[in-house]
Amino acid sequence: MIELLQLEPYVIKTPWAGSRMSSFRTIPATGGGIYREVCSYKNQSNLWLNGPEPNISLREGLNKYHDEIMGNDTAADLIRLAFMDTAEPLSIQVHPDEKLAVELGDSEKTEAWYIIDCASDAYVIAGTTLEHKSEIKKQILDKTIDDYLIKLPVHKHDLVLIPSGLMHACGCNILALEIGSFGGLTFRLYDYERGRKLDVDLGITALKPAGRALKKNCSIRHENQRYNVLKHRLFRIDILDLRTSFHVPKRDRYEILTNVDGVVNIIVNERSYPLPQMASLIIPACQTDYDIIGKGRLLISYR
Repeated sequence: MIELLQLEPYVIKTPWAGSRMSSFRTIPATGGGIYREVCSYKNQSNLWLNGPEPNISLREGLNKYHDEIMGNDTAADLIRLAFMDTAEPLSIQVHPDEKLAVELGDSEKTEAWYIIDCASDAYVIAGTTLEHKSEIKKQILDKTIDDYLIKLPVHKHDLVLIPSGLMHACGCNILALEIGSFGGLTFRLYDYERGRKLDVDLGITALKPAGRALKKNCSIRHENQRYNVLKHRLFRIDILDLRTSFHVPKRDRYEILTNVDGVVNIIVNERSYPLPQMASLIIPACQTDYDIIGKGRLLISYR
């Protein structure tokens, strides 16, 4: 039986990368903007670091051990997690809803951003003040779309839900954990003259101009209790503000634990597994129960 899964992060270099994450990694991460913690998407799959077959891809592992990992969940993929470390703003982009994504051979991409750290004046792009797609396309082509973006201020411990169809971008000087659904399609609408490929026509098709983000602050309020902060039909997020120890009883689903602050160990079958700060691991559905000990804040993601 698989006790838990530790994965090798998949690091992507980006032109907007910050430097916060490099202090949490044992390997050089210069230029690393995206750290995929849990991802089985096409050519960006993590590798197993432990389990019955170390060094196989997460995609291959899911194919071989689906029921042990996923339980009664019939989906082919896990929800996805990634750290984003920004020094400059990301490109203005949009993800398709389920209907359009299926037509394109993929799945809906909706995501939530938990703000781990940020500058005092940080913001995210979350929508546009323009109402019509023709207006939006014109401003994109005229390179004046920045004048019509909704800039949502964010602070440490904020959680922002970015629904499919929403024009959005993570702003500069932010360290965030992105938790999202299976889909991997991103249509880049505007990229601040960085010279990368744009997907304006597909992006306009996917865009829902009236869409808006949902923001809530998740400052510490329930010490040594697990509580829910987001329920979406594609994924859920709980927070545990750990002070000593916490017992998690048997449940027939996988859970992804991410340590965003503190020193934490996971106890499974009397064996202790460290969960370093800014790292994640998967508790498979086949596991009976487990304990979390230490002091810190964990995000627990599941379906």
